[in-house]
Amino acid sequence: MEETILVQIASYRDPELIPTLKDITEQADRPERLRIVVCWQHGNDESTEDFFDAGIEVEEGLVYTHKEVDGTTKKYDVICTTLNGATIEFIDVDYTLAQGACWARHMIQQFYTDETYTLQLDSHHRFVEGWDTLAIEMLHQCMEESRKPILTGYVPS
Repeated sequence: MEETILVQIASYRDPELIPTLKDITEQADRPERLRIVVCWQHGNDESTEDFFDAGIEVEEGLVYTHKEVDGTTKKYDVICTTLNGATIEFIDVDYTLAQGACWARHMIQQFYTDETYTLQLDSHHRFVEGWDTLAIEMLHQCMEESRKPILTGYVPS
């Protein structure tokens, strides 16, 4: 079975989102195993043109219906693309409709489709070469001591 990684990124008006996406895909040993879902909470000064300018081509669009806490439903456009072999899906949210980081992460988690691993991070990270292979190897080492290990950390400034 192909090992896959669901990368979850809640991004609120972060100018580091595109550099993060480029770095995570460029530094991965096997970017084709990455499925990146971004809750892209953006203002009017940010658009898909920013992606085009960075060499990220929008390939298709979908509509995602999200059930809100109050029982209502809202529809969000989902922009689908690939970058360096990785699949990326952007849940397109106007920042005025954002309801916090946990809400954004909850939305992203609805996109889980049986990926082998999941990685949750913010939209302003940089990665070491081969980060995907290293993380999986670390997790497997931890399985010698625990049946369901979790790798966690708080990155420095």
